[in-house]
Amino acid sequence: MSTVAEAPPVRDPVLVVLALLGPAAWLVDILVAYVLEDPLACMAGASVKGRILGLGVRTIAAGVSLILAGSSFAAGVASMALWRRLRNTNSAGRRPWMALAGLLNSLLFGFVILVGVAPAVILHTCTSSP
Repeated sequence: MSTVAEAPPVRDPVLVVLALLGPAAWLVDILVAYVLEDPLACMAGASVKGRILGLGVRTIAAGVSLILAGSSFAAGVASMALWRRLRNTNSAGRRPWMALAGLLNSLLFGFVILVGVAPAVILHTCTSSP
């Protein structure tokens, strides 16, 4: 007989993924927006500044941001469904909390991503500041 207690297996890794999808989408949004703007579109060797494959950088950045915000909100909807299902059971502990954290994270970071679309649409690309 062993005296070492075994760790319980992770019951629902979907909750962890849903809780972290919103922050991950925001991180990807920040990285893509930076890479599109500075290194790719405005470098000295660019044939047409501010355009990549014939599309404007502002269009690409806004499109990527909207797709990532949509994925964050979709994760929020899935988290809300899981939270409602878990809260109506006698499930206690981390599972309902993780579902609620996924819902709140997805909403918060989805709105942050949407607000991040404004600079991509308003500001002009590849212009030097005074």
